[in-house]
Amino acid sequence: NDVERGFYSDDSEYDERRKQEEFSKLTDVQRPTPAESKRVVKVANHVQSTTRQGLGFAAILWYATAGVTVLDLWPSLSLPVLAKGQGTRLSVEQLDIAWPVPGFEVVGLACSHGHMFAANSYQVFEINTMTNATQALPCDIDEEIVDVSLACADTTTCWPVVLLADSSVVECKDNGRTISLLKGIEAQRLAIRHAAASGLPSLEAGAIAASNGTAVEMRWNEAQQGLSPLWELSTVDDKEKIGGVAYDTGVTFLYTYNNNSQRGWYYRELLRVIKTDTWTTQKIYHVPEKFQGSGPETSGGFCAMSRGVGEGVEVYMSQSGDSGTVLRAAITADAE
Repeated sequence: NDVERGFYSDDSEYDERRKQEEFSKLTDVQRPTPAESKRVVKVANHVQSTTRQGLGFAAILWYATAGVTVLDLWPSLSLPVLAKGQGTRLSVEQLDIAWPVPGFEVVGLACSHGHMFAANSYQVFEINTMTNATQALPCDIDEEIVDVSLACADTTTCWPVVLLADSSVVECKDNGRTISLLKGIEAQRLAIRHAAASGLPSLEAGAIAASNGTAVEMRWNEAQQGLSPLWELSTVDDKEKIGGVAYDTGVTFLYTYNNNSQRGWYYRELLRVIKTDTWTTQKIYHVPEKFQGSGPETSGGFCAMSRGVGEGVEVYMSQSGDSGTVLRAAITADAE
């Protein structure tokens, strides 16, 4: 080795040469035969195929899981869409009401025979339908107001009737009565019926209450001086809520909305005109896109009153929240 090393200029050059020779010997011995090369290629292809299959299965599993999730959420994501020809677009205008303070929050509206009342959670106001001016009215209450209806002695004398958070009902007038919704009914909306003889709203004529998504027929109970439930008139679809209920002679109006706000979707609002004696829907209106979210929804108010014999009905909607917005829409006589 010393002799062989002498042919190189230094030890490092010699060591490098020895390493190359050793490596050359090793590769010569271990170089695969043609048969071994084929087996290597076959194994590699098998591994590659197995890997692709595994990735494909994982992708299918992921999409399947995502699909199940979407199907699970679909009832909450879907919006009620009227079939072509089913709905009629409401022609809506915004009223300029002179509220006592900016951002007045309306929780209820009531109207009949040219009289209109509005309420926030604490007091009641009369609205002049000619000038849109407002005037506060006295009302002896000790609970928050959730809705307002009205009763009348004649076409010139009407007073507000408020529904309170404890489901009691108070007449806002001198010597006004405080009555109860009997049998545990918890109402969020209340519309007093019109007496058949006079055509005037009266507690003795009964009422329609919206209770947890169900419209309930209420009858005056003279013995207990309260309103007793008779039967359920209608339960809306589980994706809808009753935002308002109103009554005019022979016709009930339900304002329903779809609330998908928990998933970031906007509201879809419908006005249903219902023939009260048979509880059959006569017509369905939808609110223009411009005013989506402007109806009564979880708060706000809603009422309806005839404009005269054969002249149709005016409906009023107050926007929920603190904007104090009130909308008016006219329903023609042939749509009643």
